[in-house]
Amino acid sequence: MFEHILQLIQVTVWHVPDDEALGLLGYVFQLQGTEEWLHLFFNLALLSALWILLGPIRAASPSIVPRWAYLAYLVGAVALETWHEVEHLVIISRVLLNNGCPCPGIGDAALGVTDTVLHFIYNAVVTSAMLLPFWFVVRCRNRPEREAARLAHTEH
Repeated sequence: MFEHILQLIQVTVWHVPDDEALGLLGYVFQLQGTEEWLHLFFNLALLSALWILLGPIRAASPSIVPRWAYLAYLVGAVALETWHEVEHLVIISRVLLNNGCPCPGIGDAALGVTDTVLHFIYNAVVTSAMLLPFWFVVRCRNRPEREAARLAHTEH
């Protein structure tokens, strides 16, 4: 998410051309003049983690994670990140075809927005949907501590 925020700042505040706004790590790990390989592999790692966590989060629903939060995770994180990875595969196919960019994805070409804006939105939604069940799990784990503190306070 940090990389996409930085890319958005580069484009909107510092007026760096979209194809040259590589974030921070993109300048270090660029191949074929683009950060797209970094995004492809990072998103693949994230997507793998989201799929691995799908079972444990489902098992925690509805006792710890409400069904609506599980569904938000399923649709907003797992499904959208799966689509996001498809986007990156299309982008990489165009990087290979052009030996670099221009390398539009599906969504930015269809919607008429820049990939910087679209991928920022993808990541904002995915990050929010990931944090929902996490918040409920952390809240549940802290519940015994809060109960103990409340009981200790009422005894005094």
